[in-house]
Parts: sequence; C-alpha cells; structure tokens
Amino acid sequence: MRTPNDNSFAERRKAAEDARRKLLTKFASAPKPTDPAMQERLAAREAVAAARSARRAEREALKGAENERILAEAAAQAAARDRRYAARKARQR
Repeated sequence: MRTPNDNSFAERRKAAEDARRKLLTKFASAPKPTDPAMQERLAAREAVAAARSARRAEREALKGAENERILAEAAAQAAARDRRYAARKARQR
C-alpha cells in the first residue's frame, strides 16, 4: 500500500543518506578502545570472566573428587561382595 504523500525517489534517497550519516556519526562518537572508561569496563569484564572460570574449575574438581569417591566406594562394595561369594563357595565344598 502506498503512503499518502507518495515520496519520490530523490526524497527516499536523501532520507536513506541522512540515516546513514546519522549512523556513521553515532559510531564515530562512540568511545574508543583506548578510552579509560572502556579500558576499565574491559578490565571488569576480564575479572568477572576469570572469577567465573575459577568457579567452574573448582566445581569440576569437586565433581571429579565426588566421582572418584563413588567409584572407590563401588569397588569396595564389589570386593566385599566377591569375598562373601568366595566364602560361601568355600563353605559349600
């Protein structure tokens, strides 16, 4: 459906050019990576990422220790079961 004012091609091209120019000025005025505030934010992000990776490593270490404990417990139960089986077989002979 056409708009009531029926913009001409030149008007639409000028509007697109203005929008592009505004976008470029917005990006040009954005803070640069060398800006102290940006460096501060980057350092804060890196600190958060380091803390997150440390917590993840700690969690994985705890999970690994728990899995080792579970495996050791299962092995001990299996050895106890094998001992009982061997004792029962020895009594039967």
